[in-house]
Amino acid sequence: MQKTLKRSPLRDRWRRWKASGIPMTVRLSWALEDASVTHPVLTALFLAILVAAAGWLLVTLVMILRHP
Repeated sequence: MQKTLKRSPLRDRWRRWKASGIPMTVRLSWALEDASVTHPVLTALFLAILVAAAGWLLVTLVMILRHP
C-alpha cells in the first residue's frame, strides 16, 4: 500500500500560483512570507544558513583573488 503525502495549504497555493503563470521568483517570495508567518523559527534558521553560505562564498572569492 502506497503512503500518500499530506497536502499542505502552502503546497496547494503553490500549485495554483504555478498554474496561473506567476513567475518563480514571485512564488518563492510569497512562499517565504507564508513560511515566516507559520514557522518563524525555521525561517530564521534557513536565512541564517543562507547568509552563512553567502559569506563563505564571499570569503572564498576574496582569498582566490588575493592569493592566486
